[in-house]
Amino acid sequence: MIVTPRLAWAVLRRPALWGEALRAGVRFAPTGWVRRRRLPLPPDDFAKFRAQTAAGGDGTRISSDDLIAWLKWTRGFRQVVR
Repeated sequence: MIVTPRLAWAVLRRPALWGEALRAGVRFAPTGWVRRRRLPLPPDDFAKFRAQTAAGGDGTRISSDDLIAWLKWTRGFRQVVR
């Protein structure tokens, strides 16, 4: 799964989720990404697996609604765990 403009726009319209989206990006970033001086994108097979388990289907496309629901869920879960 690649961050498409559609997904980015869905998150940008919700400032309350910006921090959660950033935390998710850090969690999924491959180890050592800073040394390679590249964007911290997770490996394609891992991103596809996560998309399949989160939204079903073939894992190549996740809906904006699914992404927003997941970000809200992770934010709520993190608050409960504290």
